[in-house]
Amino acid sequence: MREAILELAAMGLLEERPYSGSFVRKLTAEDIEDIYNTRAFLDEYAARRAAQRITPEQLEEMEALLREMDGAESPHDFVEKDIAFHGLVVDAAGSPALKRIWESLQLVAWTGLSVAATRNTLPELVRQHWEIYNLLKRHADHTAGAYMFLHIKNFGDELKQYIQEKDGN
Repeated sequence: MREAILELAAMGLLEERPYSGSFVRKLTAEDIEDIYNTRAFLDEYAARRAAQRITPEQLEEMEALLREMDGAESPHDFVEKDIAFHGLVVDAAGSPALKRIWESLQLVAWTGLSVAATRNTLPELVRQHWEIYNLLKRHADHTAGAYMFLHIKNFGDELKQYIQEKDGN
């Protein structure tokens, strides 16, 4: 239980108040925008580095995962594979510092919310991941980074809009 509370606090979903305990924090549209912009910058950097350094073995592993993603029948199944795919991109970037920051921010935990709020279908989301893979395979570092940035930012924009609509703003 304590670990779950610490994890939720690290994600910014719980607010700890001295002598009062932990409370669920109401996230604003601006919070969502900040979180997703941060992830977009990190994933852009990861994709650029990965495109320069990716090995044939890493590409094979990504391709196998994407083939599994093609068969994802539920949002939950897709989310698991999406998190794994982005983790492979970060691994291919070959930056221990990036990997530590990416994991410590626990940004991938937001993927389930993103998939729930997106207007994209699962096949459209899978197609975006294939496009990232193809850019990495061609070692198109700047294009891979830009595409990755927009891929993540669009999720954030959709989730921000969803929150604004729920709040009546």
